[in-house]
Amino acid sequence: SITAYQSATVPFGSTCTSQTRSCSNGTLSGSYKFSDCEEAEPLDCSFNGSIVGHGDFVTAYLSNSVEAGSSCSSQTRTCFNGELSGSYTHLSCTEVGEPTLPETPSLTTQGTQTTVRTLSGLSSGSFQLSDNTTSFLLSAFSNGTARITRLTSPSGRDELAYLESTASGLTSFGDGRYDNYLVPMRPDIDAEAGTWTYQISGANELKLTVREDNPSTGGESNLLLQPYLASGQSYNLDTLWQLVEGLYTNNNLNITIAPTIPVSEEQYRTVSDSFFNSETQALVTQGRADAVNIFLVDEVEGGGVLGIAAGIPGSLGIQGPHNGVLVSLGSHLSGPFFNQSINDQLLAETIVHEAGHLLGLWHPTEDNGVEFDPLDDTAECSKSIYDSNNNGQVSAEECFGKGAENIMFWASWGGGDQDQFSEDQRTILRQSPLAYKGQLQAGQTEDGITLTYPSELSATVTSQAS
Repeated sequence: SITAYQSATVPFGSTCTSQTRSCSNGTLSGSYKFSDCEEAEPLDCSFNGSIVGHGDFVTAYLSNSVEAGSSCSSQTRTCFNGELSGSYTHLSCTEVGEPTLPETPSLTTQGTQTTVRTLSGLSSGSFQLSDNTTSFLLSAFSNGTARITRLTSPSGRDELAYLESTASGLTSFGDGRYDNYLVPMRPDIDAEAGTWTYQISGANELKLTVREDNPSTGGESNLLLQPYLASGQSYNLDTLWQLVEGLYTNNNLNITIAPTIPVSEEQYRTVSDSFFNSETQALVTQGRADAVNIFLVDEVEGGGVLGIAAGIPGSLGIQGPHNGVLVSLGSHLSGPFFNQSINDQLLAETIVHEAGHLLGLWHPTEDNGVEFDPLDDTAECSKSIYDSNNNGQVSAEECFGKGAENIMFWASWGGGDQDQFSEDQRTILRQSPLAYKGQLQAGQTEDGITLTYPSELSATVTSQAS
């Protein structure tokens, strides 16, 4: 006898039907004709022109847009053998229209107004930019992990994907509780007027910092640095701030350095290099919303740290723990142990370097020599060419003439000064949401307290670079 089957194949999920056929005097019982039978492979599904594999799922939406302040209705549609569960038909959903929540001014001059808006659509939505917009920063905050997954300009380009295509190794800073995206981070990424749309995961608060310039106000932009000093030592920092000013003015950048604010609490003299440490957060949160906040401390824990920024960029225009840079004074001491003094040139370069990170500048070349920033005019020092000692890193000495002279090079350089910005880097700094045109008049903290700065303040150390 043999086992025979009714058909050679059956649909996925079905059972092959068999019968036993016996031979009796040349006659075979039964009627099934096939010696083998196989169950067919499961079928995939199609959703909005894309393939959804058997067992996979897609998040679909009831509509492609809702009014600002409303929530998008979604459902999970699962594919089983060519059949997609559920009925929602849209691949994405955005909030349409401007949020009705108030704007908070963070910086106002005769030529510039920078405001911070709270956006209501935490997972997706849109916002409008005017023709006078120079730059903006989208900030996502979370108790877990926040990620900005898509940001589409009015002309339809996904700006995150475009930026990533121009550089290698761009990742979010920190551990995921804060994510942001700055426009511009390249000169060809424009704060285009019109409706921008976004998609975000994991956020419980979303803010938008927008800088708008009066088109009738001429001249270059200015930056304001606000130093803080948390130290048990007495330092004369006059030479330091002259060097910091020179690093900017020699690169045709206008800078105002406000008087140093002392921080008397001893717990802030040595702080963690993590901006999620409670004491580090308490210190950095003291910074102004309208300035690049520089916190000079005796030591930044973490092993030989010269300085560290709260983000690339930080939370420009928003007071909080991502609103400044830490600089270790102890890591800049030189000379014999019994008579050490600050290396003012190195300290000035560290301050300007970390301020560059806070304002959106990356290392032109990372230490591994295979990751580079998104700017076109910064020199690249490739490991395959310049790692002469084959230790897996490219040092400043190895990259002489190939970016070591740049202020944003990843490592300090004992053999020369790092005092140069490229033109693209200068463009990012001038267009920062923290930069402004005209004379600084007033700022407003996040708790609503308005601060007024006298006119003589900006006259003290403001450089009018040509």
